[in-house]
Amino acid sequence: MSKTFEIRREEKCLDYAGGQGELKKPGKVVSFSCHSMQGNQMWKYEDDMLRHASGFCIELSQGNDKDVFMSNCESTNQYQKWFWKKRLNNSTST
Repeated sequence: MSKTFEIRREEKCLDYAGGQGELKKPGKVVSFSCHSMQGNQMWKYEDDMLRHASGFCIELSQGNDKDVFMSNCESTNQYQKWFWKKRLNNSTST
């Protein structure tokens, strides 16, 4: 997770634009160009869950496709539990 609360890989970030207010509904998470404006690319990691400002959590599909989507947060749902591995910057100098 970046210091601006993005989940990124290079210049792509996890993005969820599932609606606002009464239009909020669970839906698909996509990879989109990072824009550093937070909002639909801002995530919170707590209790081993990835929560979005919409109030939904990222869940792994139980099917063979292994997609991720947004769903109502349930602390007992194993498909909403995420664990981070520390990643080192493997840059070399010459």
